[in-house]
Amino acid sequence: MSESINLPGSDGESTSEATYADRIDDLEGKTLAYVDWGKPNGEELYDCFERRFTEEFGIEELLYYRKPTPSSPVPGDLMEEIMAADPDGVILAIADCGSCNSSVVVDAKTFEEKGVPTVQVITDKFLDLNTRISESYGYEKLPLITVDHPTRYLDSEEVDALAERIQWSVHTQLTCEECLLAGDDG
Repeated sequence: MSESINLPGSDGESTSEATYADRIDDLEGKTLAYVDWGKPNGEELYDCFERRFTEEFGIEELLYYRKPTPSSPVPGDLMEEIMAADPDGVILAIADCGSCNSSVVVDAKTFEEKGVPTVQVITDKFLDLNTRISESYGYEKLPLITVDHPTRYLDSEEVDALAERIQWSVHTQLTCEECLLAGDDG
């Protein structure tokens, strides 16, 4: 069931409607898309998720996409490519700066409005900014997981430990309708 939130304008009329995609019942046999922000350890996190999500949740496939620049939304041709793959859910990772969080919110909003449940992985330093941007689009908060800032200096074992720590939070944000507005910040 999609959730709508109407924000009143100065004249009492709705100025924005926020729509959340229906969550997935289960990840088993599903195809997910991972959109890498091109930040340090983003591809390494994908590698860990691909292995862990296959083993733990039985996903069919975790598709990998990389944005050409972290500070602007997914370009139209890449968005079309992702949507043509018909993913059951999307993971956007890792947003660790102000402009990254501006664009990750736009991308999360776009995927949610297209009916694809989405979760953002952001660093905790930008939670307030991310939430404020989400609110400006009519969302209380778009689904997200926070991780410690910065992630750039993590070695491969630390990235794997991070993936292990947040994998169930990612799962929850993609599958739990009741958890959607409650949030699970990691």
